[in-house]
Amino acid sequence: MSILQKIKYPSIEKDIYKKKVILEIDDDIKKKEIQLYKLNYIWSYCYNNLEFYRNIKINNKIPNSFESLNDFKNFPYLTKDIINKNLDLIVKDLNNFKFTYSGGTSGEITKFPTSYINSRNNYINTKICRSWHNLDVTDKTLYIWGHSHKFSGNYIQKIFRNILNNLKDSYHNRYRVSAYNLSEKNLDYIQSIIKKKKFKVILSYGSSLSILANYLKEKKFCYNKDINLIFTSENLSVECENNLKDVFPKGKIISEFGMAETGVIGYSEMDFKKIRLIWSDFLIQNYKNSLCLTDLSYKPFPLIKYFPDDYLGNEDEKIYEETIYTLENLIGKRRETFEFISNTKKHHYSLIVLDHIFKKFHSLYSVQFFIKNKFLYIIYFGNLDELEAIQNINNYFNDKIKNIKFKKTNKPIKTIAGKFKFLIDEKDFNNL
Repeated sequence: MSILQKIKYPSIEKDIYKKKVILEIDDDIKKKEIQLYKLNYIWSYCYNNLEFYRNIKINNKIPNSFESLNDFKNFPYLTKDIINKNLDLIVKDLNNFKFTYSGGTSGEITKFPTSYINSRNNYINTKICRSWHNLDVTDKTLYIWGHSHKFSGNYIQKIFRNILNNLKDSYHNRYRVSAYNLSEKNLDYIQSIIKKKKFKVILSYGSSLSILANYLKEKKFCYNKDINLIFTSENLSVECENNLKDVFPKGKIISEFGMAETGVIGYSEMDFKKIRLIWSDFLIQNYKNSLCLTDLSYKPFPLIKYFPDDYLGNEDEKIYEETIYTLENLIGKRRETFEFISNTKKHHYSLIVLDHIFKKFHSLYSVQFFIKNKFLYIIYFGNLDELEAIQNINNYFNDKIKNIKFKKTNKPIKTIAGKFKFLIDEKDFNNL
């Protein structure tokens, strides 16, 4: 939140207080009433002001309002692909908007219309969520992050965005380190500044924290001071959790759930696996174990029944939940499957099985995958005995797998958003 925005919206502290009062409501019936009221308000704004949603209303014979949250169940879904295909139609009805860019897990750019009101709402929600841990947005923070100014634009625009990011970092008391470059040299630098500077918070992606924790544990580094470890976007493996506890024995692990297209949606409290949601701003639902999100606060382009490709629990657990206030089983993006081939048979498995195998190699900081012509290329950062690794894979399948190859890299490959790429593309592979 910039100084200019504070001048434009002077009642931030009052709005934070009001929202905190609402979020403390413990009556589920009352919560649903509030969500339904806000849903109908946002839906009315959408079909009256945005042709994109008006077409959805007409083509699907959607009513002007919903009698219950359950009546909303059959509303057509919205995805990134649908937004991309209809972007011109969407933005023609918007005034004073800008774009936020999502690199996503795949690295593909998606543009979302946003505005200063989005930024203001996100600032308020971040302040509220941090307050659950007696933290503030201006606490001294090591910020291991991507750089949105690199997404697009000409040279001058990139410089301007870089300056803007530096100003934001200064205001928020953040010390930024690029999540693009987690080479051993940069990890060593991160280790040195953790030693020297008294950070109250380390904030990064789950995958970046995992790589850092692997590295620091291998270097026998131990930080015996209080610190808050906030990770975003991704799941935290049991191995990473244990490594963080070894490296930061007094550290508190906190999960931030949010998206580029929405901002912060919720934070964990006591248990980082359970995320308390800002239910007054977001209607979170479960459709066949796929997470569905609907904006309940005013934005120039609200997302209505939006599916971001995050998954909840096992496929046989839930069919539909009309509203969720706490996320307890967020899985995230699905992992690619692969056909492991031997001389006698084929084994069709998720690549998650290799995560479990490789976590036994303690000098290995990260593993990524590339698939081509029925071969799986394992790209690793750190130290790995390839013969021992293939033997462990063979032991797992009780078979001799023949379509696996290894390739070492000096740093993990990131998306343009600075996130870890589990499965890399051919261009990345050829540039190794």
